[in-house]
Amino acid sequence: MTYEETRSILTVLKINYPQSFKGWTAEQGEAFLNLWSEAFKDDPVQMVAMAVKAIIYSDTREFAPNIGQVKDRMVKLSNSTTLDADQAWAMVYKALSNSIYNSEKEFDKLPSEVRAGVGSPNQLREWAKMDTSTLESVIASNFKKGYRGRVKEKQEFEKLPQSVKTMIQGLTDSMRIGSGER
Repeated sequence: MTYEETRSILTVLKINYPQSFKGWTAEQGEAFLNLWSEAFKDDPVQMVAMAVKAIIYSDTREFAPNIGQVKDRMVKLSNSTTLDADQAWAMVYKALSNSIYNSEKEFDKLPSEVRAGVGSPNQLREWAKMDTSTLESVIASNFKKGYRGRVKEKQEFEKLPQSVKTMIQGLTDSMRIGSGER
């Protein structure tokens, strides 16, 4: 999003939340514009505008949202197709019915974020051999808890500026290479 596009977004916020900007000096307004421009420079203006509108249309707060609230709404809007933990577990549970002999095939059918929670085809096979009560209580609970954590972590990562994401990815890659993993 460009500097001028940021100015337009902030104009919408100023119109909708006049109390938030009451009594501001020109210097405060310029600093605010610079901060928001930096925060959203890697984001498409359409996505930022959609998130701001979603907040304006659905939230009854009296004050303008902050950067984090807008970023959070952007992530929610862009990840609306993300499975919740119950849906992910249902997919795993269905895969278990055919996993004693076909765990690799069943594992490969799962979406990548669900596979990450299972770990491996061998894990599917082991779960398929377990008694139903343990599977539906302990294993399901642990899987869902881990899945929710991974989804939340992914959403928090998506809120970061591209420069920070790139830096993190570079550090992660160098740690993998250093440990002999490729």
